[in-house]
Amino acid sequence: MNALRGARRVPSKIISIAGTITMLLSLYFVFRQITGNWGQISDSLTGLHLSSLILAIPLVFLMLVLMGLGWILCLNLVGRSIRLGDGLYSYFRSNILRYLPGSIWHYPGRGFYAGMFGISIREYTASITLELLFLLGTCAILVLGNFATGKWIFIILPFLVVLLWLASFLVVKLHRSRSNITRSSNTKRNLTNFLFLSSLILVIYFLIWGTFGTAISVLIMAQPGIQRPTLIDTILKNTTAWGVGFISLSPLGIGVREISLSAIFQNGLGTAALLAGLFVRVIEVVLELFLWILSTLYERRVINLPHKSI
Repeated sequence: MNALRGARRVPSKIISIAGTITMLLSLYFVFRQITGNWGQISDSLTGLHLSSLILAIPLVFLMLVLMGLGWILCLNLVGRSIRLGDGLYSYFRSNILRYLPGSIWHYPGRGFYAGMFGISIREYTASITLELLFLLGTCAILVLGNFATGKWIFIILPFLVVLLWLASFLVVKLHRSRSNITRSSNTKRNLTNFLFLSSLILVIYFLIWGTFGTAISVLIMAQPGIQRPTLIDTILKNTTAWGVGFISLSPLGIGVREISLSAIFQNGLGTAALLAGLFVRVIEVVLELFLWILSTLYERRVINLPHKSI
């Protein structure tokens, strides 16, 4: 039995080591690009428009709040409601745990805090399945939009949206069948509610990518002497860079996301995009710490919180 457990741990250890190596190599290339283009970076930092830097902060904040709201709506989609404050508390109280080695501890952490408000393991599992489905699905749609041209955009992208809807419908149906949830006799009303909620979630996740890319665009445009890319182009390229970082083994895509963003941009914008990506990374970490502090204050104000171990 011990030998079997040890054998199971080997792949995870290999993945962890490979992820660390990938992150260190990516950070090395980030360092090389910074030192190799220090003249341009120095000029950018000196002439940086502070108003644009300040504008990026609420954009990243909005992105983080939308992510919390997206998960709350995913809970609603599986038939379990939670108060907005309690849902955001569960999300941001645990989200900082993703910076621990492994980058997965925010999921069990969020499940623990959600359980304090009566959310079962089955409900929580279905909700994060939907969360990842919508997050990665909308990311894939935008990445393909970055490469698709001409009439293919109008053929492939609507097909992918419908496919995402069908996948989310299957997740909800599977959850309800396993949970023995009694179906309402009003099938038309159930379908209408599903379409409304899933469409709202879909819009929210597209807005997440939009605000994320807009923050990058603002920080690129804040740098002097830069040929400004279009907003939609920046959103698509930034989403693609995030996707590369996600599928890499690097924890949270650290280094990979930034160097990919630099590589995707052309016409001398690579260094400016790299600098914008680093700024957004720092802003994101600081704001997540701030939201964790706010969630701690919220916890202290909640009276008679029903603790429930999951």
